[in-house]
Amino acid sequence: MTNQTPVAQAVHALTHTKRTEAYEQGARFARNRAELMVIASDSATTLGTNPTFDEWNEYATQWKDGYVHNNPDNKANSAETAWSRFASTLDEFFGLTKPK
Repeated sequence: MTNQTPVAQAVHALTHTKRTEAYEQGARFARNRAELMVIASDSATTLGTNPTFDEWNEYATQWKDGYVHNNPDNKANSAETAWSRFASTLDEFFGLTKPK
């Protein structure tokens, strides 16, 4: 967390507690981003460099089932939305896209 003198701290828009919370939340986001990259790397390994259309679809189905199982309170289309975001990550970092 950025440390400042007591005088400089007095002009902050956030309280010290809220500044600390913001710092911790940023750190958690960074950890989750790092975990996302590990998961994406593992997924790329599972799919291989040239998955078939059927392999991609079955992988996506299983991925979404796992997502729903661990997030049962999500709304109807949340697994599809999450998969779309994750598939974009696979494309961006590993060049994996749904085969035709």
